[in-house]
Amino acid sequence: MCNNVHSVPYWTQNAYLLNKSWEVPHMTSHYPDKRVQRTKVNLQDALITLLEEKELATIHITEITELANYNRGTFYTHYDSKEELLDETIDDLLTEMENYFRSPYSGSTVIDLYDFDPTSLTLFDHFQEKEKYYKTLLHKNTNWRFREKMSDRLEIMFRQEFDFSIEEDPSIDLSLFRTYRIHGIIGLILNWIEQDFEPSAEYMKEQLIYILRFHTPTIQVRKN
Repeated sequence: MCNNVHSVPYWTQNAYLLNKSWEVPHMTSHYPDKRVQRTKVNLQDALITLLEEKELATIHITEITELANYNRGTFYTHYDSKEELLDETIDDLLTEMENYFRSPYSGSTVIDLYDFDPTSLTLFDHFQEKEKYYKTLLHKNTNWRFREKMSDRLEIMFRQEFDFSIEEDPSIDLSLFRTYRIHGIIGLILNWIEQDFEPSAEYMKEQLIYILRFHTPTIQVRKN
């Protein structure tokens, strides 16, 4: 068992759960004008709702604006096309995912997996909160390379921000071990989403920590 070397107090980790508005910015929060933010969120949600039933090629701008209760002029104030709207929807969603991913270890240099509170893994809560978005975008009919984009974004964060420690074994190629760990976690997340978020998010948080503890007592945080 490893020593506890957290640089962030234990209560601070739990504070992320107590006030999510403080914890991480939500989709489109980087837009300074709240009216613009609200308009974009409504247009994005309308598009996702339509994508639940139809392919992008068959969706018309008028359908999006009518569902969002705007006119076409409002749409074209912000977007040139439905494709641009979808691209921004995906980028905003994955940016929010990144923020939830980082929240449990922000400010830390080492994550001690034997003294880590699984409930602070709010990434799983994010996936459930945005269930409609993830299930729709991962569906084969959407066909916008979302699985690839999501996997790439997660892999970049894992590779840039973590070093997985292992027991010394000269026969293990550390680069291959890192790839094995990263793609295993990404696959676990994608499978959970595609299985309609079963079992529960709380169970998944606990299981991920148990899995990571297996021959991985600590994770070094290289970048915040």
